[in-house]
Amino acid sequence: MLVPGALPPTWIVRVLRNAMLLGGLLLLLRGMLVFRGLQFSYRWEALFSLAFFVVFGYYSLDPAQLDARIVIYSALAGILSLAIAVVTLRYRPPFFGSNDVMLALWLLVFSIFCFARLAQELSHADVSTAFELLKGFGSIYAVAQILTVQLITLTLVSMNSQRIEYDHSLSESRLRESEAQLRSIGDHLPDGFVYQFDMRDSKRFFNYISAGVEKMLGLSPTDLMKDAQPLFALMASDSYAQYIEDEARCLRENSEYSGVLLFHPVDGRKVWLHVRSAPMLRMSGETVWAGVAVDITKLKEAEAELERHRNHLETMIEVRTAALSDATRAAEAANLAKGNFLANMSHEIRTPMNAIIGLSAVLLRKHQDPDTADKLEKITAAGKHLLGIINDILDLSKIEAGKLQLLEERLDISLLPNGVCSMVAEAANAKGIQLKTELDFLPQSLLGDATRLTQALLNLVSNAVKFTKTGSVTVRAFKEQEDNDSILLRCEVIDTGVGISEEAMSRLFSPFEQGDASTVRSFGGTGLGLAITRRLAQLMGGNAGVESVLGEGSTFWFTVRLKKTDGENSDFNTNPKRDVVEQLRERFAGSRILLVEDNEINQLVAQAILEEVGLVCDVAEDGEDAVAKFGGSRPGTYALVLMDMQMPKMDGVTATKAIRQLEGGKDIVVVAMTANAFIEDEKRCRAAGMNDFVAKPVDPDRLYSTLLQWLG
Repeated sequence: MLVPGALPPTWIVRVLRNAMLLGGLLLLLRGMLVFRGLQFSYRWEALFSLAFFVVFGYYSLDPAQLDARIVIYSALAGILSLAIAVVTLRYRPPFFGSNDVMLALWLLVFSIFCFARLAQELSHADVSTAFELLKGFGSIYAVAQILTVQLITLTLVSMNSQRIEYDHSLSESRLRESEAQLRSIGDHLPDGFVYQFDMRDSKRFFNYISAGVEKMLGLSPTDLMKDAQPLFALMASDSYAQYIEDEARCLRENSEYSGVLLFHPVDGRKVWLHVRSAPMLRMSGETVWAGVAVDITKLKEAEAELERHRNHLETMIEVRTAALSDATRAAEAANLAKGNFLANMSHEIRTPMNAIIGLSAVLLRKHQDPDTADKLEKITAAGKHLLGIINDILDLSKIEAGKLQLLEERLDISLLPNGVCSMVAEAANAKGIQLKTELDFLPQSLLGDATRLTQALLNLVSNAVKFTKTGSVTVRAFKEQEDNDSILLRCEVIDTGVGISEEAMSRLFSPFEQGDASTVRSFGGTGLGLAITRRLAQLMGGNAGVESVLGEGSTFWFTVRLKKTDGENSDFNTNPKRDVVEQLRERFAGSRILLVEDNEINQLVAQAILEEVGLVCDVAEDGEDAVAKFGGSRPGTYALVLMDMQMPKMDGVTATKAIRQLEGGKDIVVVAMTANAFIEDEKRCRAAGMNDFVAKPVDPDRLYSTLLQWLG
């Protein structure tokens, strides 16, 4: 392409030959600029190429326009060569060397040659080329251009090599700096060291190990670089064996090693190191291990201390658990003993109380002179008062033990205030106190425990009457809240009594607490009524409290949640619809009752009560006697059996079960009449096949009602 006459002198050959020469110079200029970080837009290259092809292409259409083409080429080549020389000498990179100088000088010479050729062409228009002046040298010009291109190419290759050498040298320098920084970091690790070792003939040789190893293990890094065995000799035998095994595994799997190793330095310390390392394969095929070891001795000591504390804590927990178990068993035993004590005391107290109250009631039913009747009434009142104290203690004990069971029966709340007021009417009238009731509109059908509701309200009303000298006691019952399924009933008892101080109100609802010591002296009482009322209210989904002003009166209240229901209501009517005694005399006089009772006084009381209404009583002194008498009688001899529970030889539960197995015993009505008044006792009686339960001391009216129910 560049040798004259080698190709046909066509337009395309003329354009491409000169375009290749100028394009090489243009690319060289661009490379110089780019290598020096200077910006050079492609638009300038495109503009230069377009101008060349338009102008040079135009003059190449006519072969006779050789002078114009020489002028265009010489001008462009000279400008590009001069520009390259200026850029090369002006912007010297760090890798600038002799090759750069040689290239710049050659391009300066070439640019001078181009400009000289341009000047000669412009001043001698009749001469076609400078070389044509010398005959026989027509091809020297083309050869000079070819040599220029080759020289530029070789120079660029040399410059590129220089740059590569410079970059390599710079990389080595930076690598040395980085290595120095890493060594400095490794030497200044506060609790660790870094290392690198390889394996040669099954031995380890450290290529590098930081200064931290001397602080932790007392070994010199310089000595370890010569011989690594002293470091591995300090490793505990089990740690060393595990390390060798794990190292071989990691090498096979080409995975990272991580483990905790124990070392024993010569000063007798224990040093725990957490070691992490990884195998690296060199180009030579050798394996190099690089890693870091961190001192975790303090962490291990803390873990050991924590473990000791944990073991100590576990021991303490076991001791405390055992003590708690012993205390629980002791509390359960004490609770059982308390329950047995209360049951026994209840039985022992109720037995003589049965005689006192029962015989007094029998005597009061007979004609007595006024003085005797008055004394009997006082005996009965005293007995009932003592019985009330016993019942309060038992109720509180049941509540605290969680054994008090509430019933759900239909009731009419509107009858509650009047029913309770009728019970204290005599005491209120004796003091001239007016009893009032106020009722809100309440649903007619509700479910609740009528007995416990009466007990809770009666405690408040009785206290109000007791502590009110003059004025009135008002009983209110109204609805505080209501939803689709229930209502929250609030009962209030408002009195005009002595009032209560703020300090006394804070402890009023605690068991065995009253306002102050003078209250006990002036009014008596055990301090259980309010505590029982609050506990009952809480069991029924409410609470109890008091509002009072000293010297002006008090308002005691409690709330209970009662379910709504449909159906007929029961009532609190305490007045019998008909005289039960008269009904028993008229309908069942002469009926034979088997009384099973071991206590002679209780036998006498029960006989007197039964004979009062015309019933015939046969007495069995214990369970065995009862079974014998019932079994020895003809079927239908006895209309009912009254059975005590606690008796010698055979108790009432066993006797009842035995009677049920006898002829006629399956249908006989058995009513428990016992001083064992706990709910568990009643359950045992009913489970044994008894039909009903009457607690001692026997209330004649209650007993008569029970007899009338079952005999009928």
